[in-house]
Amino acid sequence: MLKQITLLFGLLILAGSVVACEAKVPNSPSSSVFIYDEAIDPHEQVDTALKKANAEGKPILMQIGGNWCKDAKRLDAFYSEQPAVKQVIEEKFVFIRVNNDRENPNWEFFNKLPSFSWIPTLIILDAQGNIVAVREGKQLETNNEYDAQLILSFLNEGTK
Repeated sequence: MLKQITLLFGLLILAGSVVACEAKVPNSPSSSVFIYDEAIDPHEQVDTALKKANAEGKPILMQIGGNWCKDAKRLDAFYSEQPAVKQVIEEKFVFIRVNNDRENPNWEFFNKLPSFSWIPTLIILDAQGNIVAVREGKQLETNNEYDAQLILSFLNEGTK
């Protein structure tokens, strides 16, 4: 029974994320842009990132999203438009994008993370894989636009 409740809760979270992400987004990137590898196993992705993080002495910035999500694509485009944000990510983090979609929901992986109700969600992990900070994309916005200062402040939490 508990397993069924957990699965139902997970499905509700994913459904809410899908509805939120399919809303009209101003200046959103094309739906034909694919930035998330839908075939990669997220466990392997994190294991590879942990090895790199340990070798480089950096934390991991994990962006959870999907190719179906306009907000996730918009956040990725925002990095390119904001040199200060892009520089911090490139210089201070091992950056990975973890796919979350209907066809491959990766329940086993996501059930190990803190719950979130919005895509994209950013999670900072230390080099040992411990969660340092979590932010849903909507928490990084001001007036429905991503806010460089909010994002930089969040990223700073992971580099202390």
